[in-house]
Amino acid sequence: MQADIPKATFPHNVDYYFSNVIFLVENELFNVPRHKFQSESVIFRSMFDLPPGDKTPDGLTDEQPLRLDGIDRVEFSSLLEYLYPRGIERPLPLTLAEWLAVLKQSTRWEMDRIRNDAIETIPSLVADPAQLLGLAIDYNVEAWFIPAMNKLVQRAEPISTADLAHIGIECALKIAAIREVCHFKHADVANSCILPHAVRGPVTYNCDDRIGQEFKDHLTTPLLSADKALTAVYLNPPASPKPKKKPTSLGKKKKVAPSASPTTAANTSDIVDV
Repeated sequence: MQADIPKATFPHNVDYYFSNVIFLVENELFNVPRHKFQSESVIFRSMFDLPPGDKTPDGLTDEQPLRLDGIDRVEFSSLLEYLYPRGIERPLPLTLAEWLAVLKQSTRWEMDRIRNDAIETIPSLVADPAQLLGLAIDYNVEAWFIPAMNKLVQRAEPISTADLAHIGIECALKIAAIREVCHFKHADVANSCILPHAVRGPVTYNCDDRIGQEFKDHLTTPLLSADKALTAVYLNPPASPKPKKKPTSLGKKKKVAPSASPTTAANTSDIVDV
């Protein structure tokens, strides 16, 4: 008999020898290469480097997946679309909603490079500065605060009710006050035919310094988020229950007691509409 030949042990290439991991997210299994999670996230890197001990590590089989509790399945899919794009020659572009999901998930898992990529890309997908400022508040992106505020100050259109839904009342009032100061300075006060308060239009100079002074105590998302939450209640108050209508006898017939006078009773109908 031929002797068993021992299997050769070759080294694994560090870049192109992939091991998969099976995640369970909202009762759905995802089987993906784990190298991107290891290289991009210190949290997953620490998780995968933990010694398994006596039990089989999670994530190797469908029966024993690595559970990611509290994660939205659609948002996790957006992160996978970023990490493993299905289009090779031309990767599929992500939508704004997908980029926001990537931003949220990369922040959760401390994927700094991916988070920075999302922060740089998302402003190009948002035309409304009030919406971008609202997203800065929601997703804790300080890099968007002052640029978005500056655009709100500089634009010709005044602060609107639609803007309040994005940024909250207190933030909107402060921006409106800065707009008044900037428009006053921008006006041609030397021209006596034009009053400063009558001049309106876009402001062409940078207002970053003024914004930084006015918002130095408010450039933290907890304060702005609280204001947004209160504003949302103000703009969309809960519908109060409609009062129950009392039953009426409209259209119904009821009998009228006959008059004591025989003559009057003879000239009065026994039934009337109420």
